[in-house]
Amino acid sequence: MVEVLCRSNCELGESPVWHAERRTFFWVDVEARTIFEYNWDRESVLRHQFDYRISVIIPAEKNKLVLGLQGGAAKFDLLTKQLTWLPSPAVDWNNFRCNDGGADVRGRLWISTMELNHQENSGAIYCVTNTGLITKEISNISIPNGIVFSADHKRMYYTDSVKAEIYAYLYDAETAAIQFEKVAVKIPADLGLPDGMALDKEGMLWVALWGGYGVARFDLQTGQMVDFIDIPVPHVTACCFAGAELDHMVITTARSGLSEEELETYPESGNVFIVKTNVRGTSIHYADL
Repeated sequence: MVEVLCRSNCELGESPVWHAERRTFFWVDVEARTIFEYNWDRESVLRHQFDYRISVIIPAEKNKLVLGLQGGAAKFDLLTKQLTWLPSPAVDWNNFRCNDGGADVRGRLWISTMELNHQENSGAIYCVTNTGLITKEISNISIPNGIVFSADHKRMYYTDSVKAEIYAYLYDAETAAIQFEKVAVKIPADLGLPDGMALDKEGMLWVALWGGYGVARFDLQTGQMVDFIDIPVPHVTACCFAGAELDHMVITTARSGLSEEELETYPESGNVFIVKTNVRGTSIHYADL
């Protein structure tokens, strides 16, 4: 059963991520420039405030995070609160921001950028190594979301939310080389637009649906939806598996884009939800930058 875990009232909640070492999970409110940290044991919430829009959180070594912001990538020390900028894509950060990202099995950072007004085909996905090498891997994306890697390290998946398609790329863990394989999933119009994503132990992909009132589970071999979690708000933004057994799903949502009337109808918009799942998630990789 889906429950409200935290009434964070986010304008644009995003990027939930489980930090196994700290036994906490994080998420952001992009527009409020805020990181939230929920302690699994104490059921308490800490907030970290920034001067920049923030949209990506990736665990690094203990007590550190790699972040994607409007300005580039940075490392954040949770103890000292120090923000240290990392090598980042050379884009116009006055008009662009990071949007989504993840780390691969070698600790490389995969980060996407998007234009603030969603200009068509202006976004891209970059790979950043711990030597500072930055390569643009995929171009001409409108809103790049949901970068995830398969448990066998052989594929990378992402979505262009505007096109409502999820793409599979063959991936070489040693060289970070990628090659387009196929459109793995086409999201039906009545399900809204794909946003954040998470993989489970059975190799199925869970996709948060903006305008779709839930999270859908897709079989990547057939492209068919095989399960659905109803969320009582329209704009569902991202999901992750959490808890020691990775058998809970944490789901972020947004108030952005809703009218006052819609907010009255869906008052839990912007809050974080949790549900016990009958399948476990895969562990994510930490960034090594």
